[in-house]
Amino acid sequence: MSKVHSWRGIVGSRAIARARPFNIRSGTAILHFLVQGRTTLVPVLGYQWASDWFAGVTNGVGYNLSSLPQWPYGLCLVLDMGRTESRSNALRGLRDIDAKAEASAFANYATAGGFFYSSTARYGSGNDGKGLVVDLGVGHGTRLAPHWRLGMCVGLTLANAEHMQAYFGVTSRQSLASSYRYFEAGNGIRDVRANVALTHLYNRRISATLELSAS
Repeated sequence: MSKVHSWRGIVGSRAIARARPFNIRSGTAILHFLVQGRTTLVPVLGYQWASDWFAGVTNGVGYNLSSLPQWPYGLCLVLDMGRTESRSNALRGLRDIDAKAEASAFANYATAGGFFYSSTARYGSGNDGKGLVVDLGVGHGTRLAPHWRLGMCVGLTLANAEHMQAYFGVTSRQSLASSYRYFEAGNGIRDVRANVALTHLYNRRISATLELSAS
């Protein structure tokens, strides 16, 4: 890898409030928190080098293959945090889902009018490593002041049966160890969400973002 001469950093946090198990989304990566009635503060830290490589807490490690700034697309390796039974009493008997690296591809597009469209696919979730998740989103960004920007986005998450069964299904073994009945989850829509993000630009390379997401 060639020497990096410049970088761009993003530092921030997210206040996530939700009433049922869903996801936190950021750019090209997804982190799962299957908890109920809980507010989670998630730090955001990422860098993008002039060589088009990037790395971050939520975006993983990847490479932007595009030479067009309004249409980035590429490949990355992201971390699925899995799930632990100890996170909630409602998960007792459902077993842990191990954290693991997942292969991901992304393609985004931004218009001159401030609208943006995003799509991400990642593969490898669940203990069998066969879960597939696709995220689609559309939003709009507005400049409030020279150093302040407001973004709003709505999104949809689709998942295959392997992912849905790992996170929302109940096997015969899990049914015996918990108070839940056997349930076989199929593929389809996993969640619909809306995000609002406020970003402060310190300079051309560093910004801080606070985002609220509801699913």
